[in-house]
Amino acid sequence: MKDIFKKYRRHNLISNLWVLAASLVLAFGINVFLIDGTQIGQNLKANVLQPISTETQADIFLQKEWENFVVKNSKNINNALNISFSLIYNWENTNISEITSAYGNIIELQNEPGINLIIVNLDADTNIKAGQEIIKFNASKKDEIKAENINIINANFKDTTEELYFLSTSWITF
Repeated sequence: MKDIFKKYRRHNLISNLWVLAASLVLAFGINVFLIDGTQIGQNLKANVLQPISTETQADIFLQKEWENFVVKNSKNINNALNISFSLIYNWENTNISEITSAYGNIIELQNEPGINLIIVNLDADTNIKAGQEIIKFNASKKDEIKAENINIINANFKDTTEELYFLSTSWITF
């Protein structure tokens, strides 16, 4: 009977060595792919930790340029008669002024404190290429320490056929 136990122990030791070797190979592989920074490892790590996504901008978005804020479009707007949207902000700490546009006349309606409805009546039927500045305005804060948001909501434009097109919107923190 002692021979059977010796054979079993020896077989068990060989099996354990294979498991140990496979574990070392697996650990080395994980180290090469994830930690050492190979391209496959970077893609794998990106898929696990944070999904790979392309940043898409809204149809109409805010951007800060020097001391001014500008509203731009990310897609072409063709045959537009007017563009309208609302700016939402904390009126207790933020002041919006000097709203201008190179494309036409601006009608600014302040519905409530902190909500400005802006309508840009365009000159004739206008084509606005992607990335163009639709309006420019100044925004100042009373308390410079606090971060504030300016949001665009209810954005749309009307074309020459009187069709109303809704636009996706965004916000900015300053």
